[in-house]
Amino acid sequence: MYVIFLFVALALIAGGATFNWLFLILLPIAVICAVVYFFKQFFHSAKILKNLYCPSHESDDAMGYENRPIGWATNKEHIYSDTPVESQQQPEFRKYNGAGYLAYQYQCVWFTLCTSNISESFVHEPIEFFRDADGISVRCDSKKIGVLNPHKITDMISDWLDREESYCAYLNTIFTDTMEASFNIAFYRDELANAFRKYDEYKEFKLIGTRSDEISETAELSNEGEKCTVDYDPAHDKYAVYDEHSNIMGFLPSAGVKYFQEHNEECVGFVSRVEYDDVDRHVILYVTLFAK
Repeated sequence: MYVIFLFVALALIAGGATFNWLFLILLPIAVICAVVYFFKQFFHSAKILKNLYCPSHESDDAMGYENRPIGWATNKEHIYSDTPVESQQQPEFRKYNGAGYLAYQYQCVWFTLCTSNISESFVHEPIEFFRDADGISVRCDSKKIGVLNPHKITDMISDWLDREESYCAYLNTIFTDTMEASFNIAFYRDELANAFRKYDEYKEFKLIGTRSDEISETAELSNEGEKCTVDYDPAHDKYAVYDEHSNIMGFLPSAGVKYFQEHNEECVGFVSRVEYDDVDRHVILYVTLFAK
């Protein structure tokens, strides 16, 4: 609408001296409206771009920094992915990272930058946390870049550091003009270690049948601490041990079957050891069954 006024004024100039008095009135109005329209569009576009980088809750701009949303829990049933991440695509957290299972994850956790010598090219770069004189600090590419603010996520990170449990975090947004940034984080738990603390009765068994071609590939991809389940397999007439993708990892020996049946076939299972036979060139899996 503001631009129309400007075009009208220009048209009046071309119209000649007959409308000079009208031109002198409309020209300042049209110029002012055009300037207001330009700045309004500029700030609106800037706000949209900022929200695209890191969406915020309603009335976030009106909140004080200490009351800003610290993140929100998301669906932890993520898909395994080893695919390289595009520059504008957020990395996904794995359900199992080799050290534990995904317990919690949060997005857009804000912290205070301590340096302006960092660019948006660091977005999606991994970060780590460590303690120093400032509390819990953030390190990226071996350099300290910021300090965590007091909130519940900071307390969780502190607990994970104390227990030396696994986590994964990467930068999400960077605003050097306001000296603030955010990160996404996933907390992992060593459920095998927790099972040893939780259950009083357990026993380890060496799986059989891991040399066959159809099973050896699954066995080779197994990791210590990985969850597994036991169920009767009518095709092989044996009690099979399955990974979380329902692939057979091997079969219980007779002692394992007896233990499993004695506890009403209600056991929690984990891969407790993964070894490799250099002579026969095959993977040897050990599974620990915890009686519920």
